[in-house]
Amino acid sequence: MIRVMTATTKGSHDGIHVREYIEGETYDLPEKLALAFDMMGVAEVPASKAPPPDPEVKSMNAAPSNKAAEKIQEQEEPTDVKVAKKAPKRRR
Repeated sequence: MIRVMTATTKGSHDGIHVREYIEGETYDLPEKLALAFDMMGVAEVPASKAPPPDPEVKSMNAAPSNKAAEKIQEQEEPTDVKVAKKAPKRRR
């Protein structure tokens, strides 16, 4: 998996030999090492290899408002509400 290092980090491509991966350099890494670097935030997919955004995937922003439900809720809310106070507890 092709990755561009965003920070200089040491890692092992085979579990035996450790090497230093230099910030700004591009490497062809084994899948497990690439995913580990991704999770650590020290590598990213190069812009030329990044898949285009999927038009079917919607933004993860707030859900759209439901105007009909808001209108019903406004009609149901009383405008003049009085809150009853609790009676003091009796001592035994």
